Amino acid sequence: MDRSETVIGRDPTCDIVLVEKSVSGRHARIKRNAGGFFELEDLASTNGTAVEGERVEKMVLQDGDTFVVGETRFSILIAPVVGED
Repeated sequence: MDRSETVIGRDPTCDIVLVEKSVSGRHARIKRNAGGFFELEDLASTNGTAVEGERVEKMVLQDGDTFVVGETRFSILIAPVVGED
């Protein structure tokens, strides 16, 4: 991820656009938190965001986590930064 955040939603200005009625215009966001970890945040969507089947408002994502926005399932694969040990 080479940007500070990625927004998922139905709005065409989102970074990831999902054309589904169950997805809000700006549904969810993934960003790095102060500790450098990726954090998923629901943006007060109508139908919510689910991680491993549980509805969440905000949580830190771990490698291999899956989350659902509308009907679309995402999987997080976190690769080490090249040059870091």
